[in-house]
Amino acid sequence: MDVARHGMRRILVEAAAVVWLAVVAGAFLAPALQHGSAIGPYDLLGILGITAHASAHAHNVVGSDEIQEFIPWQALSWLQVHSGHLPLWDPFNLLGMPLAYNFEAAPFSLTVALGYAFPLALAHTATVYVRLVVAGSGAYVLSRMLRLGVPASIVGATIFELSGAFTIWIGTYEAGFYCFLGWVLAASVALLAGRRRAVPGVLLAVTMALALAAGEPQVDLVMVAFVAVFVAVVLVTRRWGAGGTWVGARPGRAVLDHLLALGAACGLVAPVVLPGIQLLVHSARSSGPFVSGLPPHDLTHLLFASYSGVPTNLASVIGPDNLYVSTVFVGAVGLILAFTGLAWVRQWRPEVLAFWVLVVVLGIALFAPPVAAAMRHLPGLKVFRLVLATTPLDFGFAMLAAFGVHALVGTERGRVGAGADGVAGEGGVAGEGGVGDGLDEVTRWADRLFVVATGFLAIALAVFEVRLGIGLGHLTPAQTSVRSASFLWPAIGVALCVVFLAARILRPRLGARGRKGVGWAAFRRCSTVAAGTAGVAVLLCAEVAFCITGGGWLLSSTSRPLAVTRAVAALKHAVGDKLVGIGACTENGFPDLGIMPDVNIVYGVHELIGYDPIIPTTYYSSYGALTGGSKAPLIPHVFCPAVTSVRIARFYGVSYVLEPPGVAGPRGTTRVAVVGGEGLYAVPGSGRATLVPLHRASRLGATSTGIPAGSVVPSTESLAGTWRVHVDAHARSLLVLRVTAVPGWRATIDGKPLTLRTTHTVLLAAVVPAGRHVVVLRYWPPLLRAGLLIAAVSAAGLLAVLAWAGRSRWRARVPTADR
Repeated sequence: MDVARHGMRRILVEAAAVVWLAVVAGAFLAPALQHGSAIGPYDLLGILGITAHASAHAHNVVGSDEIQEFIPWQALSWLQVHSGHLPLWDPFNLLGMPLAYNFEAAPFSLTVALGYAFPLALAHTATVYVRLVVAGSGAYVLSRMLRLGVPASIVGATIFELSGAFTIWIGTYEAGFYCFLGWVLAASVALLAGRRRAVPGVLLAVTMALALAAGEPQVDLVMVAFVAVFVAVVLVTRRWGAGGTWVGARPGRAVLDHLLALGAACGLVAPVVLPGIQLLVHSARSSGPFVSGLPPHDLTHLLFASYSGVPTNLASVIGPDNLYVSTVFVGAVGLILAFTGLAWVRQWRPEVLAFWVLVVVLGIALFAPPVAAAMRHLPGLKVFRLVLATTPLDFGFAMLAAFGVHALVGTERGRVGAGADGVAGEGGVAGEGGVGDGLDEVTRWADRLFVVATGFLAIALAVFEVRLGIGLGHLTPAQTSVRSASFLWPAIGVALCVVFLAARILRPRLGARGRKGVGWAAFRRCSTVAAGTAGVAVLLCAEVAFCITGGGWLLSSTSRPLAVTRAVAALKHAVGDKLVGIGACTENGFPDLGIMPDVNIVYGVHELIGYDPIIPTTYYSSYGALTGGSKAPLIPHVFCPAVTSVRIARFYGVSYVLEPPGVAGPRGTTRVAVVGGEGLYAVPGSGRATLVPLHRASRLGATSTGIPAGSVVPSTESLAGTWRVHVDAHARSLLVLRVTAVPGWRATIDGKPLTLRTTHTVLLAAVVPAGRHVVVLRYWPPLLRAGLLIAAVSAAGLLAVLAWAGRSRWRARVPTADR
């Protein structure tokens, strides 16, 4: 009965911890949810292009990627899934782009897929919330796997869940990837323990696969490197046990198990990774932008949320860097507790040393300019997004903070338990192998480190305050106000740490004046533990308040996501499913015309503009050949060709061109409407599919439309990745299809295979015989089929491992006849 009661109590405690993490996630989103249930910077649409309206006010104009990429991609995936199709192709941007394989849309990732179970307006909100809970629960499970107490585990999980480097990405794929970091390491720790291999190995493979399905190759490498360093440090520093036997799994076996799990994880995500890599190597992303780190002074952002300015507008961003890579705060409480975690080095806890090595290495890599400068000279690393490692940095601090709390209050629980067993002694109790004395030593060192860290941050705050006062003459009143206000929560955190420290120093002295005896000593220890836990709870609440005020208010929401304005409705009515180009557009910049790139997806408008990480280099070379300009991408993930002539329009199949108010369209076009003040000009003789006489195609250009070769009537099934074209050719002709020429397209003519070719580097074409025919294009990459086979083999292998392990344990428990 006592065992059952203890087990039920433990379950309730663990469940309460998870509930806390779920509540904290809701509290973080609460400030934004006051304005509506749809989380996301939808208000940016109100100030740009034809989605603008007079009463619009943008809450945060810096964090635009969430609405420019991830929300539209998730909406398109949601629509395709609810229509019974795999989300493989985006037909609305440029001449169509792969959706599932750009590594950032991540339509098959767990957190995005869970959004499919909700109404479209709430899908992204559900995804954001789930990422917070998954991140916190993973860090909590890892802490418990590291034998940390519940209070310590809650602190570490909460700090990571609300840390700046995680929550700043919360609406993007980075958070969808890094939310599994704690789960991956928890499985790794179980594998390193060496008690079992099968179940931890399978869990490691599955959790890594869930992460890889949500990330891109570069961020995948960051996580793999993070886990590899953690495992290496733990194996190298692990002590030999009594009798010369190795504690935990042997190094060779542990490394092999991790490699097998990584291989199985890669196999599970092969259907996404293989076609994606094939596209990535031919994309503009492989040519830039070059690697860059953070300046050393950005280390202050570990302590402050907005010391360098309000990160919500282009004129006042945190430091000289982008908002997403500069926001790395963990707060004063988190930093002090993380430094306190060093006390466990006295007991040579390999995990603590591993996290400190990771924090130091990541800190040097991110904040030491020579590192980025050196990487730019290495062919494979010069375009590596080093700043994606800010989230693992905060994760390391969070785990060290959990060790710090365990050193302050968790070890005292061990002393109380030992005292209850009847072992006397005021200064500590003896356990197996003298553990009690060792834990007392850890606590004493934790107190000293807590004093040092608190004093250092108090002095640092004073220095920063003086520095701010000296620089007031260079700041506007608004900037001065923001910087001054940024000191509030760090100062509160340091002050509460001082109070906590004072209570720890004074309480034992006050208790010593009371009664004597073993029973009184045990009661006093219990009260000390309770007081220490209460003090940690106060520090945790201060940390939560700091993170919410520092990061939560950056989020925005609305009750009417992706509302259709009158101008958008007019444009959709005028153009139908025809392609719209932008007349006044910088090739590598965003226009203030039409609909924001990618957002046009949700309105069903096709635009010749792309904001995508895997835009093929052929787009830039084709436009350069047309205009005589540069063929190299300036901004690798942006392509906006200015449609300044009918020739350019016909090349890409643009049927309409948008121009700014008062600007005439290209010569030869006709204005057909005015939408939102912008002129809409029709391009005669342009279409997404054209016929060219085969004997004249090479001489006159395969995209010429001035030669009558027959009629073409294309129709798109946008949600199915299928394109049907009705052809009536006068003679054997070349059918030119304005579809992005990427691997994966297959064609049939009247149900028979039709060979596709690439023309003008970026378009598809096929030779069709004279007469009436139906040409059907379907997007289904060959590597997808191979990836599905590999994933099936990997899944079967993992199931076989579990079955074998279960059978072995069952046979070990069943007595034989000889017994």
